[in-house]
Amino acid sequence: METDDVTLDDEVLSEQNLIDNNLHHVALNVLRGSDAQANVIVDGTSVLTTASDWIPALKGEYLYMGCDMQGAIDEVRL
Repeated sequence: METDDVTLDDEVLSEQNLIDNNLHHVALNVLRGSDAQANVIVDGTSVLTTASDWIPALKGEYLYMGCDMQGAIDEVRL
């Protein structure tokens, strides 16, 4: 399914159009603990700040990124 939104498990994080034949920087910064929050950053601009409790911890053997995406992912950092 092709979408122009930034999503996480079908939850829309940003309605910014990213299907425009340009490179984009997308970051998800998750803080846990007393200052728990998640911040979605697209091209250097914060587009969403929300509670981080609905974002699962990274665990398991596999991490899938860019599923159903046409294009390339470059410079992944965890």
